Amino acid sequence: MRWSRKDLFGIEGLSKKELFTILKISKYYKNSMKSKPAKSFKILKGYTIINMFFEASTRTRISFEVAEKRMGAFTINFNVAISSVKKGETFIDTIKTINAMHIDAIVIRHSDRGIPQLTKKYFNGSVLNAGDGTHEHPTQALLDLLSMWEHIKCFKDIHIGIIGDILYSRATRSLIIGLNTLGAKVSLIGPPTLLPEYFKDWGVDIYYKLDTIISELDILYVYRIQKERAELLKPTIPSIGEYAKLYRIDTQRIKKAKKDALIMHPGPVVRGSEVSTPLYDSKQCLALDQVTSGVAVRMALLQLLLKGEINNE
Repeated sequence: MRWSRKDLFGIEGLSKKELFTILKISKYYKNSMKSKPAKSFKILKGYTIINMFFEASTRTRISFEVAEKRMGAFTINFNVAISSVKKGETFIDTIKTINAMHIDAIVIRHSDRGIPQLTKKYFNGSVLNAGDGTHEHPTQALLDLLSMWEHIKCFKDIHIGIIGDILYSRATRSLIIGLNTLGAKVSLIGPPTLLPEYFKDWGVDIYYKLDTIISELDILYVYRIQKERAELLKPTIPSIGEYAKLYRIDTQRIKKAKKDALIMHPGPVVRGSEVSTPLYDSKQCLALDQVTSGVAVRMALLQLLLKGEINNE
Protein backbone atom coordinates (compact mmCIF):
# COMPACT_ATOMS: atom_id res chain seq x y z
CA MET A 1 0.00 0.00 0.00
CA ARG A 2 1.06 3.55 -0.74
CA TRP A 3 0.11 6.95 0.66
CA SER A 4 -1.19 9.11 -2.17
CA ARG A 5 -1.36 12.57 -0.57
CA LYS A 6 1.66 14.81 -1.11
CA ASP A 7 0.47 17.76 0.99
CA LEU A 8 -1.23 18.41 4.32
CA PHE A 9 -3.41 21.50 4.38
CA GLY A 10 -5.75 20.42 7.19
CA ILE A 11 -7.51 17.60 9.00
CA GLU A 12 -10.65 18.25 7.00
CA GLY A 13 -10.96 15.63 4.28
CA LEU A 14 -8.82 12.99 5.99
CA SER A 15 -10.66 9.70 6.44
CA LYS A 16 -10.77 7.63 9.62
CA LYS A 17 -8.44 5.12 7.96
CA GLU A 18 -5.97 7.85 7.03
CA LEU A 19 -5.99 9.26 10.56
CA PHE A 20 -5.25 5.87 12.08
CA THR A 21 -2.51 5.26 9.50
CA ILE A 22 -0.82 8.48 10.63
CA LEU A 23 -1.30 7.60 14.30
CA LYS A 24 0.10 4.08 13.93
CA ILE A 25 3.26 5.27 12.17
CA SER A 26 3.58 8.12 14.67
CA LYS A 27 3.42 5.65 17.54
CA TYR A 28 6.28 3.70 15.97
CA TYR A 29 8.43 6.84 15.86
CA LYS A 30 7.42 7.84 19.37
CA ASN A 31 8.61 4.47 20.65
CA SER A 32 11.88 4.98 18.76
CA MET A 33 12.59 8.03 20.92
CA LYS A 34 12.78 5.95 24.10
CA SER A 35 16.37 4.91 23.33
CA LYS A 36 19.27 7.18 24.28
CA PRO A 37 20.12 8.89 22.08
CA ALA A 38 16.80 8.92 20.26
CA LYS A 39 16.96 6.78 17.15
CA SER A 40 17.64 8.49 13.81
CA PHE A 41 16.68 7.29 10.34
CA LYS A 42 17.96 7.72 6.79
CA ILE A 43 14.56 7.59 5.09
CA LEU A 44 14.79 11.19 3.87
CA LYS A 45 18.52 11.30 3.15
CA GLY A 46 19.06 13.66 0.22
CA TYR A 47 15.78 15.54 0.75
CA THR A 48 15.79 19.27 1.48
CA ILE A 49 13.06 20.91 3.57
CA ILE A 50 12.51 24.61 4.28
CA ASN A 51 10.68 25.78 7.41
CA MET A 52 8.95 29.10 6.70
CA PHE A 53 7.47 30.56 9.88
CA PHE A 54 5.93 34.00 9.45
CA GLU A 55 4.59 33.80 13.02
CA ALA A 56 6.38 33.16 16.31
CA SER A 57 6.63 29.52 17.35
CA THR A 58 8.63 27.34 19.71
CA ARG A 59 7.09 23.87 19.86
CA THR A 60 5.91 23.56 16.26
CA ARG A 61 9.02 25.00 14.60
CA ILE A 62 11.56 23.15 16.73
CA SER A 63 9.70 19.84 16.59
CA PHE A 64 9.49 20.05 12.80
CA GLU A 65 13.23 20.69 12.64
CA VAL A 66 13.97 17.82 15.04
CA ALA A 67 11.69 15.52 13.04
CA GLU A 68 13.33 16.46 9.75
CA LYS A 69 16.84 15.86 11.05
CA ARG A 70 15.92 12.56 12.70
CA MET A 71 14.54 11.42 9.35
CA GLY A 72 17.84 12.29 7.67
CA ALA A 73 16.70 15.37 5.73
CA PHE A 74 18.66 18.57 5.17
CA THR A 75 16.83 21.40 6.96
CA ILE A 76 16.79 25.14 6.28
CA ASN A 77 15.02 27.67 8.52
CA PHE A 78 13.74 30.61 6.48
CA ASN A 79 14.41 33.84 8.39
CA VAL A 80 11.69 36.32 7.46
CA ALA A 81 13.50 39.21 9.17
CA ILE A 82 16.51 39.01 6.83
CA SER A 83 14.74 37.75 3.71
CA SER A 84 13.89 39.61 0.51
CA VAL A 85 10.33 39.90 1.80
CA LYS A 86 11.68 42.81 3.86
CA LYS A 87 12.91 44.40 0.63
CA GLY A 88 9.42 44.33 -0.84
CA GLU A 89 9.48 41.00 -2.67
CA THR A 90 6.01 39.47 -2.89
CA PHE A 91 5.19 36.22 -1.16
CA ILE A 92 4.50 34.54 -4.50
CA ASP A 93 7.88 35.58 -5.93
CA THR A 94 9.57 34.25 -2.80
CA ILE A 95 7.89 30.87 -3.28
CA LYS A 96 8.79 30.83 -6.98
CA THR A 97 12.41 31.51 -6.06
CA ILE A 98 12.46 28.63 -3.57
CA ASN A 99 10.79 26.36 -6.12
CA ALA A 100 13.56 27.15 -8.62
CA MET A 101 16.05 25.70 -6.12
CA HIS A 102 14.30 22.29 -6.38
CA ILE A 103 13.41 22.08 -2.70
CA ASP A 104 11.46 18.97 -1.72
CA ALA A 105 9.10 20.37 0.92
CA ILE A 106 7.97 23.56 2.60
CA VAL A 107 6.62 23.70 6.15
CA ILE A 108 4.75 26.97 6.47
CA ARG A 109 3.05 28.95 9.23
CA HIS A 110 1.33 32.23 8.39
CA SER A 111 -1.17 34.61 9.94
CA ASP A 112 -3.38 34.52 6.82
CA ARG A 113 -5.82 31.73 6.02
CA GLY A 114 -5.17 29.74 2.85
CA ILE A 115 -1.45 30.50 2.55
CA PRO A 116 -0.48 26.78 2.33
CA GLN A 117 -2.83 26.33 -0.63
CA LEU A 118 -1.45 29.49 -2.26
CA THR A 119 2.08 28.18 -1.71
CA LYS A 120 1.18 24.94 -3.51
CA LYS A 121 0.17 26.85 -6.65
CA TYR A 122 3.77 27.97 -7.14
CA PHE A 123 5.70 25.11 -5.55
CA ASN A 124 6.23 21.62 -6.96
CA GLY A 125 7.18 19.87 -3.72
CA SER A 126 5.14 18.93 -0.66
CA VAL A 127 3.50 21.60 1.49
CA LEU A 128 2.79 21.07 5.20
CA ASN A 129 0.53 23.49 7.01
CA ALA A 130 2.00 24.50 10.38
CA GLY A 131 -0.92 26.83 11.08
CA ASP A 132 -2.70 29.31 8.81
CA GLY A 133 -4.55 32.19 10.42
CA THR A 134 -7.69 31.04 12.22
CA HIS A 135 -8.21 28.20 9.73
CA GLU A 136 -6.38 25.01 10.79
CA HIS A 137 -3.36 23.66 12.65
CA PRO A 138 -3.42 20.01 11.52
CA THR A 139 -0.21 18.71 13.08
CA GLN A 140 -1.27 20.04 16.49
CA ALA A 141 -4.52 18.08 16.22
CA LEU A 142 -2.69 14.94 15.14
CA LEU A 143 -0.25 15.04 18.03
CA ASP A 144 -3.17 15.60 20.40
CA LEU A 145 -4.95 12.58 18.94
CA LEU A 146 -1.80 10.48 19.36
CA SER A 147 -1.45 11.37 23.04
CA MET A 148 -5.14 10.66 23.60
CA TRP A 149 -5.01 7.36 21.70
CA GLU A 150 -2.20 6.09 23.93
CA HIS A 151 -4.24 6.73 27.08
CA ILE A 152 -7.74 5.57 26.07
CA LYS A 153 -9.33 2.35 24.85
CA CYS A 154 -11.50 3.77 22.08
CA PHE A 155 -12.34 7.27 20.85
CA LYS A 156 -16.02 6.35 20.76
CA ASP A 157 -15.94 5.80 24.53
CA ILE A 158 -14.60 9.20 25.56
CA HIS A 159 -16.04 12.65 26.19
CA ILE A 160 -13.63 15.51 25.62
CA GLY A 161 -14.18 19.03 26.93
CA ILE A 162 -12.30 21.78 25.10
CA ILE A 163 -12.05 24.75 27.43
CA GLY A 164 -11.05 28.37 26.94
CA ASP A 165 -10.33 30.74 24.08
CA ILE A 166 -11.96 28.69 21.35
CA LEU A 167 -13.07 31.56 19.12
CA TYR A 168 -9.52 32.53 18.11
CA SER A 169 -7.95 29.05 18.11
CA ARG A 170 -7.16 27.45 14.75
CA ALA A 171 -6.09 24.28 16.55
CA THR A 172 -9.62 23.81 17.90
CA ARG A 173 -11.13 23.48 14.45
CA SER A 174 -8.59 20.82 13.43
CA LEU A 175 -9.03 18.90 16.68
CA ILE A 176 -12.82 18.90 16.48
CA ILE A 177 -12.75 17.62 12.89
CA GLY A 178 -10.39 14.81 13.90
CA LEU A 179 -12.37 13.85 16.99
CA ASN A 180 -15.66 13.86 15.09
CA THR A 181 -14.13 11.63 12.41
CA LEU A 182 -12.96 9.16 15.07
CA GLY A 183 -16.32 9.14 16.85
CA ALA A 184 -15.53 10.94 20.11
CA LYS A 185 -18.03 13.12 21.96
CA VAL A 186 -16.92 16.77 22.11
CA SER A 187 -18.12 19.65 24.28
CA LEU A 188 -16.87 23.23 24.06
CA ILE A 189 -16.71 25.23 27.27
CA GLY A 190 -16.03 28.93 27.70
CA PRO A 191 -17.53 32.40 28.14
CA PRO A 192 -20.27 33.29 25.61
CA THR A 193 -18.11 36.03 24.10
CA LEU A 194 -15.50 33.44 23.13
CA LEU A 195 -17.96 30.70 22.23
CA PRO A 196 -20.63 31.83 19.72
CA GLU A 197 -23.73 29.71 19.08
CA TYR A 198 -22.62 28.87 15.53
CA PHE A 199 -20.01 26.48 16.93
CA LYS A 200 -22.89 24.04 17.40
CA ASP A 201 -22.78 23.57 13.62
CA TRP A 202 -19.50 21.69 14.18
CA GLY A 203 -21.37 18.79 15.77
CA VAL A 204 -20.45 19.66 19.36
CA ASP A 205 -22.25 20.63 22.56
CA ILE A 206 -21.70 24.05 24.13
CA TYR A 207 -21.48 24.91 27.82
CA TYR A 208 -20.81 28.30 29.36
CA LYS A 209 -20.14 26.96 32.87
CA LEU A 210 -17.37 24.41 33.37
CA ASP A 211 -18.69 23.21 36.72
CA THR A 212 -21.94 21.97 35.13
CA ILE A 213 -20.16 19.51 32.80
CA ILE A 214 -16.75 18.76 34.33
CA SER A 215 -17.93 15.56 36.08
CA GLU A 216 -18.80 13.99 32.71
CA LEU A 217 -15.48 14.66 30.99
CA ASP A 218 -12.75 12.08 30.39
CA ILE A 219 -10.30 14.64 29.01
CA LEU A 220 -10.08 18.33 29.90
CA TYR A 221 -8.35 20.03 26.98
CA VAL A 222 -7.42 23.56 28.01
CA TYR A 223 -6.51 26.50 25.78
CA ARG A 224 -4.91 29.69 26.96
CA ILE A 225 -6.29 33.18 26.58
CA GLN A 226 -4.18 34.55 23.75
CA LYS A 227 -2.46 37.64 25.13
CA GLU A 228 -1.16 38.58 21.69
CA ARG A 229 -4.77 39.46 20.92
CA ALA A 230 -5.16 41.44 24.14
CA GLU A 231 -6.59 44.53 22.47
CA LEU A 232 -9.14 42.39 20.68
CA LEU A 233 -10.00 40.46 23.82
CA LYS A 234 -10.63 43.41 26.13
CA PRO A 235 -14.35 43.55 25.39
CA THR A 236 -14.77 39.76 25.53
CA ILE A 237 -13.72 39.00 29.14
CA PRO A 238 -13.67 41.30 32.20
CA SER A 239 -10.16 40.20 33.20
CA ILE A 240 -7.88 37.18 33.23
CA GLY A 241 -8.55 36.89 36.96
CA GLU A 242 -12.32 36.75 36.50
CA TYR A 243 -11.90 34.24 33.69
CA ALA A 244 -9.71 32.02 35.89
CA LYS A 245 -12.35 31.88 38.62
CA LEU A 246 -14.78 30.22 36.20
CA TYR A 247 -12.56 28.12 33.95
CA ARG A 248 -9.17 27.46 35.55
CA ILE A 249 -8.37 23.81 36.30
CA ASP A 250 -7.05 23.81 39.86
CA THR A 251 -6.89 21.44 42.82
CA GLN A 252 -10.38 22.42 44.00
CA ARG A 253 -12.13 22.20 40.65
CA ILE A 254 -10.48 18.92 39.66
CA LYS A 255 -12.19 17.27 42.64
CA LYS A 256 -15.44 17.58 40.67
CA ALA A 257 -13.95 15.64 37.72
CA LYS A 258 -13.57 11.89 37.23
CA LYS A 259 -10.66 10.44 39.20
CA ASP A 260 -8.93 9.29 36.02
CA ALA A 261 -9.68 12.42 33.99
CA LEU A 262 -6.72 13.65 31.95
CA ILE A 263 -5.62 17.24 31.41
CA MET A 264 -4.19 18.38 28.08
CA HIS A 265 -2.71 21.71 27.02
CA PRO A 266 -1.10 22.61 23.67
CA GLY A 267 1.22 25.25 25.18
CA PRO A 268 2.48 27.74 25.83
CA VAL A 269 0.81 27.67 29.23
CA VAL A 270 0.12 30.74 31.35
CA ARG A 271 0.40 29.11 34.77
CA GLY A 272 -2.40 30.01 37.15
CA SER A 273 -4.59 31.32 34.37
CA GLU A 274 -5.75 28.10 32.67
CA VAL A 275 -4.17 25.39 34.83
CA SER A 276 -2.68 25.68 38.32
CA THR A 277 1.00 24.83 38.63
CA PRO A 278 0.51 21.69 40.80
CA LEU A 279 -1.86 20.17 38.23
CA TYR A 280 0.18 21.23 35.21
CA ASP A 281 3.23 19.54 36.71
CA SER A 282 1.31 16.41 37.73
CA LYS A 283 1.17 13.05 35.95
CA GLN A 284 -2.48 13.79 35.24
CA CYS A 285 -1.41 16.44 32.71
CA LEU A 286 -0.18 15.25 29.30
CA ALA A 287 1.31 18.57 28.13
CA LEU A 288 4.89 17.32 27.84
CA ASP A 289 3.73 14.01 26.37
CA GLN A 290 2.01 16.10 23.68
CA VAL A 291 5.35 17.71 22.86
CA THR A 292 6.94 14.28 22.39
CA SER A 293 3.98 13.23 20.25
CA GLY A 294 4.55 16.32 18.12
CA VAL A 295 7.98 15.17 16.98
CA ALA A 296 6.68 11.66 16.24
CA VAL A 297 3.67 12.88 14.25
CA ARG A 298 5.82 15.17 12.14
CA MET A 299 8.27 12.34 11.44
CA ALA A 300 5.38 10.15 10.30
CA LEU A 301 3.96 12.86 8.06
CA LEU A 302 7.32 13.51 6.42
CA GLN A 303 7.60 9.81 5.61
CA LEU A 304 4.08 9.64 4.21
CA LEU A 305 4.07 12.86 2.20
CA LEU A 306 7.60 12.70 0.79
CA LYS A 307 8.11 8.96 0.37
CA GLY A 308 4.54 7.68 0.19
CA GLU A 309 5.55 4.70 2.31
CA ILE A 310 3.06 3.32 4.85
CA ASN A 311 5.30 0.59 6.22
CA ASN A 312 7.99 1.62 8.68
CA GLU A 313 11.70 0.99 8.14
